[in-house]
Amino acid sequence: MLLHCDFVYADSEDITMSLPFINLGLVPEAASTMLLPKTIGHQKAAELLTLGDNFSAHDAKELGFITEICPSKTALDTAKETSKKPRDALLKTKELLKRDAEPIADRLSEEAKVFKKCLKSDETKEALSAFMEKHKPNFSKFRK
Repeated sequence: MLLHCDFVYADSEDITMSLPFINLGLVPEAASTMLLPKTIGHQKAAELLTLGDNFSAHDAKELGFITEICPSKTALDTAKETSKKPRDALLKTKELLKRDAEPIADRLSEEAKVFKKCLKSDETKEALSAFMEKHKPNFSKFRK
């Protein structure tokens, strides 16, 4: 499930991880066979999924499997900070990030289309106004 997360934190360097499916007589699930190679490359994904060996938090960070090794408080701080962002722009950004590979011209076109919609949003108007007035925007009034 970690492969579906935007941020993954390990709260200690002593943590070990594994993808034990093969050792349990199972195949990977939750789209691991698609997402893991995309994240860490085919050969390393094949190694982790076919051997099922443990790996350290340090190795997981080096591979890009986890975002950071830090105290749990930092992960909570990140969640709180993310929750203050403009909701619609955040959701659209996440949608764009999760799209399948496509020709760059198609992605540029889609981003431009979403960008234009965002320019008309109340959240963007709030952000631009706050920027001009030199204060932090308040997006909470747009939460449903």
